[in-house]
Amino acid sequence: MYGAAFPLALSLSFAEDACVLGYPVYFHQGFENCETLKSQEGVHALITFSGRWIESAYDACATISRCHEWLFLITSSDRTLPNVMEKISLPRLCSNEYMNVLYLLFLDLVLLELLRLAG
Repeated sequence: MYGAAFPLALSLSFAEDACVLGYPVYFHQGFENCETLKSQEGVHALITFSGRWIESAYDACATISRCHEWLFLITSSDRTLPNVMEKISLPRLCSNEYMNVLYLLFLDLVLLELLRLAG
């Protein structure tokens, strides 16, 4: 999971539950060393609620998206990146708190699917 500190912090409970089910989750905050990233197996997600992460460092985000075969973009921004497998569009809301709740509910849906796959 790639993103700013707060969206990644919201993902910690999800990551712990996914790891218990046998799906390791790794976090990468910020843009440091993006040029040295190597492709890794698994599904990757770049999370930017407002899209500011893409706007402030498009080249670094594009490097991340080109590096991985399975990359999801989770954002409310209209902007996209190259090589994104799926863009998960979040609604634009007037309240950050509502956005946080929607994101947590989205992660719960992903976790339910992981539980289903685990049998």
